[in-house]
Amino acid sequence: MGKTIATCWDDGLVTDMPLISILDRLNIKATFALTPGRYTKTRVWNSNDQSSVGVCIPLESVFGYNHHDIWSHSSMHIRHDPNYKSDYITAKSVLEKIFNRQINGFCFPYGDINYELVAAAKSAGYTWLRAGRKSLPYLYNHVIYPKHHWRDHPDVIRQTVSRDGFAIVVGHTYELRTIDDWNNLFKWYQNISAEATTMTELCINNNW
Repeated sequence: MGKTIATCWDDGLVTDMPLISILDRLNIKATFALTPGRYTKTRVWNSNDQSSVGVCIPLESVFGYNHHDIWSHSSMHIRHDPNYKSDYITAKSVLEKIFNRQINGFCFPYGDINYELVAAAKSAGYTWLRAGRKSLPYLYNHVIYPKHHWRDHPDVIRQTVSRDGFAIVVGHTYELRTIDDWNNLFKWYQNISAEATTMTELCINNNW
């Protein structure tokens, strides 16, 4: 089937580190969408339903991501940020300095998107953009949309691959609340290991 299932984990949390251990053990590369403005100190990150929290990873620990694909998720991850244009630029600059590589991908905070936000992200220098909800034409200015969550069964994801030629799967490690969750994620990645890829590789391979 080839490398057709891209996985992307958002926000940059301390719980990303055990996930990276799983990925490294299985020799799988994933994409991490990071918010560098929140890494200067440890902060609590609330999930949408307020039923769990995640802690943003301290700046000195971000190098655990070194062997994986890095996208920007803005600097501060603020909804309706009046300073979003400078925020997008700052995030790219900081991440490129930290990881000593070009950062070409951008995930919109909360998945919110409109024409003005797309224009700002493109102006900041990002090539590929990921949104949460399909509110603009598909692949408008290189905007792509995830279709699955990591809890979806691999066979369901493969149905999307069969139809579209690829699938994008997203998640947050604060969603992993029990040992069973982590064991299930390990098995999930085992199941898709031959097909797993990064967002950047998927974009390049599809000439987006």
